[in-house]
Amino acid sequence: MLPLTIALRLRTNLRQAARASTCRITGRSYSAGMPAPSLLTLRPERLADTGQEIIDLSGLTMKVVNVSVRHPRWPSPAGVRAAIKPTVRESTGRFPDGMMGFFYYHPGVPALAGGVRFRLCDSAAGFAAGRDLGGAYGPWQAQPVDLTAQAQYRAFIPLLLEERLVEEDVLVDAAKLTANALGRRYRLYSFSDPFLYDTRKTMYRFTFITRKSCHEHRFAHIFEDTRGYKNVFPYAGTFWARFEISTLREHATRGPCLLMRYLDTVEPVRCVVPRYDGYIGHPEPGAYIMRGGRPWFHPLKRSSGKFRDMMEQEGITPAS
Repeated sequence: MLPLTIALRLRTNLRQAARASTCRITGRSYSAGMPAPSLLTLRPERLADTGQEIIDLSGLTMKVVNVSVRHPRWPSPAGVRAAIKPTVRESTGRFPDGMMGFFYYHPGVPALAGGVRFRLCDSAAGFAAGRDLGGAYGPWQAQPVDLTAQAQYRAFIPLLLEERLVEEDVLVDAAKLTANALGRRYRLYSFSDPFLYDTRKTMYRFTFITRKSCHEHRFAHIFEDTRGYKNVFPYAGTFWARFEISTLREHATRGPCLLMRYLDTVEPVRCVVPRYDGYIGHPEPGAYIMRGGRPWFHPLKRSSGKFRDMMEQEGITPAS
């Protein structure tokens, strides 16, 4: 059988190039006419044993790899293209020099949170010391909802199944969710999944994904002071955060509630409103987000239909 082909293509949005550090680049591969490397494994521990060739992206706008494994229930046509988004500081239309490494599968908890990633390193021996290709919002990865929905990723599936990296029933469940989950930037597979938060945004849309359902929920005004005639954002900065289920006594009668904890700084948070009274507390690493002297919270009962499946997944009862 002819091998399946995955073409890695980056596309540049010229209108956003000046504003965004993550670019999509399009064009033909500068390795056209050269033999494409074969993708032999997605297991890091098998890179050396299989003799997996390192994949060099340097200076290219597209890279092609061949996958010889097929699966009767997950067909994929030859010439499939896969899009990845590296972080670059200029819109050159190419991968920067020195970008090489290996595809691998990063397992997730729960299983839907895993994904195919690209590890930047110079050899199989240096895999552990390398870093994942990615941008401001985390590593590039093709998760099960992407693998099953987008033709450019389906050629990964037979190899994932052959190496027992993903159970087929996970892929079957993922295929039922793709209409709602695909393209969502903020995917949460658990209430505690970390996310990047910008204090200057009025609203965030999070997509809560389980094997049973996929629901979007909007969280508004967390860092927006709405007390006056004109709303203000007292702080400017970006940090990693996560939701947590409250164990505070003050929320005991409200049922399960989400709190928000500051994890790690990306852009230092600073107050930008002179003589601000601190109604929204200055966020600090390790602490909960505060409003009016108390932790910000969101009762899950308020939108129980959206959160029911994730509550069930994590063993949270409405009365807990």
